Amino acid sequence: MLCLEVKDRCRFAAPVDVEADRYIDMKKIHGFLDAIERRFPGEKTPGYVCAVIREGEVELERTFGYANLEWDAPVAKDTIFHIGSETKQFTACLILRLIDEGWLGLEDDARSILDYCRDFPYELRIVDLVRHTAGVADYVSKNVEILDAHGDVATGFAGGKSYFGMARARQAIAERSALQSRPCREFAYSNSNYIILADVVERIAGKDFASVADDYIFGPLGMKCSFFETARSRVVQRRATAYAPDLRKPGKYLSKFKNFDVVGDVGLLTSADDLVKWERNFWNDALPPGGVIKGMLSFPAVPRPDDLMYGCGMEFGNVSGAPYISHGGRMDGFKCVILRMTGPRVSFIYLSNCDVPFISSEAIGREIASLCA
Repeated sequence: MLCLEVKDRCRFAAPVDVEADRYIDMKKIHGFLDAIERRFPGEKTPGYVCAVIREGEVELERTFGYANLEWDAPVAKDTIFHIGSETKQFTACLILRLIDEGWLGLEDDARSILDYCRDFPYELRIVDLVRHTAGVADYVSKNVEILDAHGDVATGFAGGKSYFGMARARQAIAERSALQSRPCREFAYSNSNYIILADVVERIAGKDFASVADDYIFGPLGMKCSFFETARSRVVQRRATAYAPDLRKPGKYLSKFKNFDVVGDVGLLTSADDLVKWERNFWNDALPPGGVIKGMLSFPAVPRPDDLMYGCGMEFGNVSGAPYISHGGRMDGFKCVILRMTGPRVSFIYLSNCDVPFISSEAIGREIASLCA
């Protein structure tokens, strides 16, 4: 089973090397998906794609609903979705690649790498940024504002309601640097950490973050539909449109539109087909030169308030004695879950283009974990 060892007030998630009952009742998973579908109001609805991979082989593929309601385009396994905060494990993977190559160290301070981070009162160690213990305020907090030279709210950025790109996000992070709490071993989730990490990757690699991901991850694994979106106006074939239920008109939906272009914390577009390739790599650690997944799993994780552990863009938990690895993603109508059960070596992928109320990505992950335990 997944081993959690206490060391230096942190716990470490050991590499996956387990023997357990490999049987998974697919009827239970189908039943759970049936229940999710009943939560989508109306007859013509957005939907999801789901895949279950065991020992590298796809054992279940299921689609439901429409990727685009206007054009009656059904969801398919090659439909492109935003995956929200599931992006973070890919950013963490790139950080570990740079560490493996000797360009970066876990103890390195981002203040010495990035100009906009130099005014932070406390160190910004790479290890703390990755596991959310750096004490950095979240730039997407509802109270985030960027102030101009006169102390007034700057035009074009008001609590995340107006359009913003990486420059605005960096400005928000720098503006709130004085709010940094002293780094410690206590988990405090902040999207700012992964914006900073993406910029560290870009600065160290000497090329834009999206290109680094293409070179180090998507290209080698053949993930041809995956990319970091740096311009929301980009034309993307088979891209799903995001929706939310229209609470004023039962059974109807409203389109939701992305109002930002940031990468690192979010920003990755991908398909179920490509995530199957990512999950095969997770279990085989085949991404050249090898050993990156082992490094992610052995990363010095820290406890969260909900008794999960967090490290390298992944959450480590246990249900009914069965260890699992998961994370959730939610962004402007899109929802994503990647869950791994380490005993039977099973991965569960769920991508949706509808933010249906009362179906959180975390709840989906926990329920599937309990069904697979």
